[in-house]
Amino acid sequence: MADGDARVKARLTNVCDDPAMRNRIVEKPIGQDWLDQIFRSRAAMSGGVVRRRLADVEREIGVATLELEVRRRGFHMIECSDQLVIACCPKPVKIIC
Repeated sequence: MADGDARVKARLTNVCDDPAMRNRIVEKPIGQDWLDQIFRSRAAMSGGVVRRRLADVEREIGVATLELEVRRRGFHMIECSDQLVIACCPKPVKIIC
């Protein structure tokens, strides 16, 4: 199990153990709002580029989850140092140097 997946499971377990939360219906998976925010940004919606710190992605949703969403949308993702860069355009990407 990926580290991000373990955190999600731990959060879900904690919610289920809390009597006040036991009957609450969870409408979105944990981290979904954070993921949606990336792709609702002006840059993403205009076919531009967005970036996020690798540590932030790992903490919020895990890199695998972000990669799946980027692939689902037909976009491209590049890891550069401690950043993940997403080209929000399905056209081919050419790395110059």
